[in-house]
This record gives sequence, structure tokens and C-alpha cells, in this order.
Amino acid sequence: MGLFAKDTGNEMDFYLVPEGMYHAVTYRIYDLGNQYSQRFDNHSRKVMIMWEIQSERIKYEKNGEQIDLPASVSKEYTLSLNKKSNLRKDLESWRNRRFTEKELEGFNLEKLMGINCTVQIIHNDAKTWANVQTVLPPIDKTKVLVPENPQEFFSFDEPGTNIPLHTPDWILTKIKQSPEWQNQKEPTIIEEPPPFEDDMPF
Repeated sequence: MGLFAKDTGNEMDFYLVPEGMYHAVTYRIYDLGNQYSQRFDNHSRKVMIMWEIQSERIKYEKNGEQIDLPASVSKEYTLSLNKKSNLRKDLESWRNRRFTEKELEGFNLEKLMGINCTVQIIHNDAKTWANVQTVLPPIDKTKVLVPENPQEFFSFDEPGTNIPLHTPDWILTKIKQSPEWQNQKEPTIIEEPPPFEDDMPF
């Protein structure tokens, strides 16, 4: 079924990527369900999109083996394509075109899996988090990145609502805070996500 946005009116995850523009590839998308905002005193449906930056490497030893993996960055969005939403703004700059009225009726975020882009990283004031400021088309279109890490997609709209195996703990904590998680039968963790096949660009 996928995860549709509509116009309705581990250690590696916290590596501080330096500020700059990077060629990146989408490798994980998680439906966070409805999350509570103290600022607005309400719940809204959220989604997390994660990208690999393969030019930035994380090297460490695990069980006597040397691990070399790309850094990752993420951005949390409200699951909405209204005119003021950050998700709509970033997707339109990424696609380099506006959404059509038909597309605004329901855009499947699963189409973003494995898609390349350019992300602009800006540090927050405390310089402790690499914020994805802007998402643009890839600068070098001759080079296509393929995710090195397992690709994972999770949506509460999918039958079974299984949580992917490699979901980071900090994201799993967010998911478990949602009423979607708390009001259902206990979901399971699947061993590997099903392959995603779509020859059409998003």
C-alpha cells in the first residue's frame, strides 16, 4: 500500500556530518504515527526520511571486524502536502517541479526509496546535530548511488505493521509513543524488508 502524503489543508545515526552540500541517497523511511507537540498541544502524523552520505565514512571495530559504512542524516516531517508543509517544500525542490493537483491527492513516499539527491547540511546553534536544510536534485547526475546499508520502509498503513529489523532505537522509541502503536496488537520485527521495485522515477 505504501505511505501517502496528502494536501489535507545506533552510533552511526548520530555522526555529526560537517556542514556543506552532499550527494546522498534515500535508504530508510519510517512512519512515526501521530506524535504529540507540546508547543501546539496537539498530535500530528510524522514521517522520518533518512539518507546515506557515502562520501562521509564511519569506521569502527565490531567483534574484531573493521566496519566502514557511510554516514547518515535524517529529517522529520509532518505527513502533509499542504502549501506550508516542509515535506512539500523539500519534495518540490528535490523533484525540481511543483506537484500537480492530481499528485496532491496522494503521493506515495515509498517512491523515494533509493532515489538520489543533494542535501545541504547546516548545524544547529549548539553544533550537535546535522540538520538537513535543503533537498535538491543530484548535482552529478552521471553518478548514481546505491544504498550500502539495508533499505527499510515502514508504514502503519501497510498490513501487519511489522517493524524493520535495523530500525534505530531512537526511531523505535518515537514509533512506540504513537497511538497507532499503542492501540494495536503487538507488532513484530521482520528479518528483512521486502524488495521494492519501481522503474519509474518519483
